Amino acid sequence: LMKVGEQLRDTVRAHVAVNNRAMLDSRIHVALESVDLRPEIMEAYPHELSGGMKQRVCIAMGILLNPKVIIADEPTSALDVVVQRQVMETLKNVQAEIGASVILVGHDMGLMAQFVQRVGVMYAGELVEVAARGAFFASPKHPYTHKLFAALPRPERRGGTLETIPGSVPPLTTIFSGCRFAERCPRAWARCREEVPAWHVASDGHAVRCHLYDPEQAGESGRHRAAASVAPFSTDTGATSPPAGAPLLEVADLKMHFPIRKGVFQRVAGQVKAVDGVSLRLTLGRTLALVGESGCGKTTAGKA
Repeated sequence: LMKVGEQLRDTVRAHVAVNNRAMLDSRIHVALESVDLRPEIMEAYPHELSGGMKQRVCIAMGILLNPKVIIADEPTSALDVVVQRQVMETLKNVQAEIGASVILVGHDMGLMAQFVQRVGVMYAGELVEVAARGAFFASPKHPYTHKLFAALPRPERRGGTLETIPGSVPPLTTIFSGCRFAERCPRAWARCREEVPAWHVASDGHAVRCHLYDPEQAGESGRHRAAASVAPFSTDTGATSPPAGAPLLEVADLKMHFPIRKGVFQRVAGQVKAVDGVSLRLTLGRTLALVGESGCGKTTAGKA
């Protein structure tokens, strides 16, 4: 119910005494431009923005006050790769300007590899591996981390089957008697189910919570570690593409225009051409991708 500009102004006013409206709006314009949004968006309501644009407005709110610590929980999850890079560069610039520290929470390994200095892997409410970025990506240690890396799609695995982890994360109300990952770990043995693993330093600053790296169990541990490589991928899935057939859906020259209203009487002064002349054809068993930058009209086309 509030325009973007008022929400951004409230963010600053809640923490800083600013009496000059022009100075306040100038500060907001800089924050919006840093996430690739024009200042005119301040006059828009949230329902008039795409999902990606809404997310960028929230990120602008987060950096408006030049915080010392930024906790960024999936800050780029709904954004295209172009804007993802811009958002991460913005966070880097904030760090450089005010010395802010960042806790980056997410699933995107590629994003982590480009941005962070240290990585912590969590499972079932606790950290299971902590290392510097270079060491972590060069040589992951924990079996859960191995599984995460094995699930990453790569060009050389095209046509193969991605790794999966059977089961699901246990409820955090569970009373654990051993390793929390034991029931899903392909390299677990009796000790894993009976004893909570301690932290072990596997290499320079690379810590892992796993019995495989217990120096007191060198024989057993070494034998298990030798098998702790990522499982090879099969390139033969046995699957074939469905045959092309008669179209199930045909769309010709789809348009979705929204009126721009101005003045006391809200007369139509123009049109926002959210979708303008889209044609597509979808056949049985096929998947059609609509790809483009945030705000280009993909969701509107899908809804239409």
